[in-house]
Amino acid sequence: MTSPTAFRQAVSPFLESSDSYKLEGHSEEVIGIERQLTELPYDSPTRKVLEDRLSAIYAENSKILSKTIDRIDEMTNAEKKIIFEADQKKFETKE
Repeated sequence: MTSPTAFRQAVSPFLESSDSYKLEGHSEEVIGIERQLTELPYDSPTRKVLEDRLSAIYAENSKILSKTIDRIDEMTNAEKKIIFEADQKKFETKE
């Protein structure tokens, strides 16, 4: 498990559903872009467009996670515990 993946899993209980949906979509898009980049020559104009898109995705993901961290920082420990426990129960029922 990579550090970004572990971090995302740690904050996922606190993500708004729309943000979670965006991050999931971005994850799938990044995989597709990275696959395309492996097949393109380094001087390809398409490569530059794809790299720019990756940068935009990473910037948007960073904003989403920063907003989530700010929201978590504003919560009390009791609120965090309630959300975390609810997420654990949700996970346990999926198994």
